[in-house]
Amino acid sequence: MSIEIRNLNIAIGGKPIVRDVSMDIADGQRVGLIGSSGSGKSMIAKAMMGLLPDTARVSGSIIAGGTQLVGAGESVMADLRGRYMGMVFQNPTAALNPVLTVARQIALPLRLHYDLSDEERLDRVGVMPDKVGLPREVMGKYPHDLSGGPRQRVGIATALIGSPRFIIADEPNHACD
Repeated sequence: MSIEIRNLNIAIGGKPIVRDVSMDIADGQRVGLIGSSGSGKSMIAKAMMGLLPDTARVSGSIIAGGTQLVGAGESVMADLRGRYMGMVFQNPTAALNPVLTVARQIALPLRLHYDLSDEERLDRVGVMPDKVGLPREVMGKYPHDLSGGPRQRVGIATALIGSPRFIIADEPNHACD
């Protein structure tokens, strides 16, 4: 899935966070965004996923696979997230749902976006621990039962489970043990 960002500006509470960012990401291309802490890297990622805070003001354009994301409604963004776009968040503690077991957390994108039988969903979820380096016994645990590294691996598995065409990794090994 190609991404075209043109003249992206993000302000929060009237304070400019991102100014006039433009870039292209082609299908199959890997891009690293480098900048100092507070330079807006995470805000750009959240803008691409439609997850900016309500107080954010965005101008410019983000086109993903032909769909304009700036100004897109929540139903459009919710359909893209998990099915076509996945994100590994910097802070797994805040990103994971505390009332879902690890297995249910990983399965959530499949429940939301794909019409699979319980058996098909269980099969797909069952292979994820090995893919991301999680011990199988964590599947029945809750995020608060895990340390930072396993939590981050749950986030990685959740981002990958739907085989999205575009993945954003915001410091994906930040909390890995």
